[in-house]
Amino acid sequence: MRAHSADSEFSKVLLDVGERKCPEVNSTHDIELSIGLCQVVADSETLIHSIYDDVHDLNIKEDSWLCERSILAPINDQVIVLNQRMLDKIPGESQTYLSINTVCNYPTEFLNSIIVPGLPPHKIDLKIGVPFILLRNLNHQNFAMALSCE
Repeated sequence: MRAHSADSEFSKVLLDVGERKCPEVNSTHDIELSIGLCQVVADSETLIHSIYDDVHDLNIKEDSWLCERSILAPINDQVIVLNQRMLDKIPGESQTYLSINTVCNYPTEFLNSIIVPGLPPHKIDLKIGVPFILLRNLNHQNFAMALSCE
């Protein structure tokens, strides 16, 4: 995440959260954010509407419109649900893609149920014109060592 340089208060709060400098309000390590920095909503539909109010017009929006918005979720399961709800709001026919897994002694259903951070899920829906980001961290040290060993 990047914060605008003009918004120094938000940048400071992000740094404090990352460095665990925010006071905790209970034993579950919850922190309290000021109302100006967050918006409390009742459900995910309201959240999506408040951040991406005209997502159905995504194909005619400037790229910067999407880059200026984000929803942060604490766990990947929530990200998957939010992404699917967003995709459902965008017009067009979606195409479903499935991975292929073959490993001895493990049922395919079990392999397809595993969600690995950094890899796409077994089933993914895509639409033409909808941005898709696949992030993958590379271990540069081992990568360089593997190249030098050849």
